[in-house]
Amino acid sequence: MVEVRLESLVKQFGEVTAVNQVTLTVGRGEFFSLLGPSGCGKTTTLRLIAGLEQPTAGRLWFGDRDVTQVPTHDRRIGMVFQSYALFPHLTVAGNVAYGLRARREPKAQIGAKVERALERVRLGGLSQRRVHELSGGQQQRVALARAMVLEPELLLLDEPLSNLDAALRTETRAELRRLQREVATTSIYVTHDQEEALALSDRLAVLRDGLLQQVGTPREVYSQPANAFVATFLGRANLAPVELVERTADGWTARLPNGQVVTGRGPTDLPTGSRALLCVRPESLAPAETGLPGNILDMAFTGQRYEYELEIAGHRWLACEPNRGQVPRDRGTSARWALEPEAVRLLPYEEVPCDCTTTDSPPLP
Repeated sequence: MVEVRLESLVKQFGEVTAVNQVTLTVGRGEFFSLLGPSGCGKTTTLRLIAGLEQPTAGRLWFGDRDVTQVPTHDRRIGMVFQSYALFPHLTVAGNVAYGLRARREPKAQIGAKVERALERVRLGGLSQRRVHELSGGQQQRVALARAMVLEPELLLLDEPLSNLDAALRTETRAELRRLQREVATTSIYVTHDQEEALALSDRLAVLRDGLLQQVGTPREVYSQPANAFVATFLGRANLAPVELVERTADGWTARLPNGQVVTGRGPTDLPTGSRALLCVRPESLAPAETGLPGNILDMAFTGQRYEYELEIAGHRWLACEPNRGQVPRDRGTSARWALEPEAVRLLPYEEVPCDCTTTDSPPLP
């Protein structure tokens, strides 16, 4: 395993800047995810790390080794692609052994390494099967074994679960995390799936238009988003414009456009009197005896919870209430909704695109 450092990495394709001054460090043995929508630069960043693309500017380090100009075959990496790229004319064992044969390792060692790799991914009894005889999940594990058998210092995974159905993705995701913890290989995982990134990662980076938006643990990035894009891309969030009216040592007070007041705990760097975005996760908005009055516009039952679409202070918000066997609240009724002060955040004000928020909030007049 190896530490990976990106220093002001830039990649341009003509006039398009796909990766823009990205600087981050992936620790030894860490499972690190690059998360973002299509076209945000995450796969290009992975290809730069792999040596499949050369940076326009910046440096790339594996430990104390500058690998910026080092070819892919000398980087001691393993790669798993979205398509798996398995050879249909070879058996499972033949696919896993391919890289070892290309390195001209002794035949006696190849057999033992292949057997061990297949046991790790729980395919020990399928070594002589052909690829077309395997399920999608089994093919994914063959691709993973083929990468791991080379004992790479760094494992790169480019949306390897995207071709699987929902149930199989969950199952294979758990297998992938188990295997990564077992072998402790530094791993960088590219995905646009927020749930995958949250479930798998030790830390993650959110990218947008080639720019790094935030880096942190899943809990940090989800609970303390840096801006509106992070808040709405990583999960769902209610965003509403407010005015910051007071700051104290342990919290703040903000006012919604209709005059209603919300309080939060924790520091803020925003100056008193400034505009801001109030960020509230749906699970942090609960029915209570006191709180903001809200009308229930719609309700959906998802099994584990009730999801309510609300009108609060002239904005459309989403609230989630765990299913504890209670009778759901009716559409068209009113209730008060309490905000957890520890879970409410103030974000820098910006005009929020309609495709990246669960609210329908107009800007302040």
